[in-house]
Amino acid sequence: MTLVYEQLLAPTKAKQLANRLPALLDAAAGQFAQHGYHGATIRDVAKAVAMTPGAIYFHFPSKQHLLIAVYEEGVRRILDKLETATAGDAEPWARLERAVLSHLESILEESPYARVIIRVLPQDVPEVAGELKALRERYEAPFCAIIADLALPSDEDRKYLRLFL
Repeated sequence: MTLVYEQLLAPTKAKQLANRLPALLDAAAGQFAQHGYHGATIRDVAKAVAMTPGAIYFHFPSKQHLLIAVYEEGVRRILDKLETATAGDAEPWARLERAVLSHLESILEESPYARVIIRVLPQDVPEVAGELKALRERYEAPFCAIIADLALPSDEDRKYLRLFL
């Protein structure tokens, strides 16, 4: 191939690789959900998505970064459902009820993304614990906001209500 031809194909190849990203994240979520972070390997993920392990490293520099991307996608999916469920309802107790139902539906629908968020705790992967904690806080933020709006006695610790939920 000539250099000019390769340069013309570069954007097309980049688009093709980008189109594989959702399948890669789905495969990684499935492997992490089934085997846990430490039990899943990059080879397992690559095999599940019909890629080479090296191709995965094109997208993510490490297994930890792949986990962060899976966590982020899982949080995004759950928050999208939560936002849809609570949109347009101004009454705090009704919003809380809808938020809890939405959360439970997300977790119980057998989504590998939700299972990863539940199964893989930040302390399980100390190298990226800070990033995973930040994603968990983003995941919990809507619940904190809803609970803050509830009419509760002033001596009630809202943190315990959130943790209970």
